Amino acid sequence: MDKIEDTFDAKLRFFVDSTSKPINIHYTIEKPGQASLKILDKNGREIITLADSYHPPGEYNAKLDEQKFSNGTYICKLQTLDVTLFCKLIISRKK
Repeated sequence: MDKIEDTFDAKLRFFVDSTSKPINIHYTIEKPGQASLKILDKNGREIITLADSYHPPGEYNAKLDEQKFSNGTYICKLQTLDVTLFCKLIISRKK
C-alpha cells in the first residue's frame, strides 16, 4: 500500500513492508514551521500524536506500531500552518 498526497508545502506518504510490523509514515515539510502528525479514529478522535513540533524544511519519518491498534479504519493527519493533509489507513490482520 502506498498513498501520496501533494500540496505546495507538504507531502504525506505511508507504506507497509510485509516483512516488518511498523507502518512507516514519510512526510516532507517544504516551509519551516509548526507541524503535527496524528492518527485519528474513523470518527475524528485523536488516538496518538507521532509528531508535534517546529520542523525545518526536510524529510521526516515516523513509525506506527500497528500491533497496538485493532482492525479498522484510521486517519493519518499532517497539519502545518498552511495546509492539512489526510490519508486513510486501514488495518486488517488475519486471525
